[in-house]
Amino acid sequence: MNRPWSLSNIVNHLYSVFAIGGSLAVGYGINMIVTLIPPSLIGMIVLATGLKLNWIDAEKLKATIAWIIKHMGVCFVPAGVGVMEHFNLLKHDGPVMLLLAISSTLLLMFIVGWLYQRHTLKGQ
Repeated sequence: MNRPWSLSNIVNHLYSVFAIGGSLAVGYGINMIVTLIPPSLIGMIVLATGLKLNWIDAEKLKATIAWIIKHMGVCFVPAGVGVMEHFNLLKHDGPVMLLLAISSTLLLMFIVGWLYQRHTLKGQ
């Protein structure tokens, strides 16, 4: 039986905190040198690379990642509050924002599809 407060669970959670936090810290360090993409994205790339190369043990991260995903909805509360506070702005500019979001998504899908077909047909 795996108790939630067992020493192995505590060690795995600490391992997860240091693995994820360390990857984020490395991302911020790299971002200080090269500022092409956000440091959190660099940190995710570092974490994914560490997992792929087996430098980071994925099994030790599972419980912490499951907990983070389970409670991810809390991250969206501030966005929901922002929508409610600026509802008049959304009511006024919402249709234009929706049109821009849909049209830019369709344009991007078209361009990516066209480039993909052009690239794959060129290789044949």
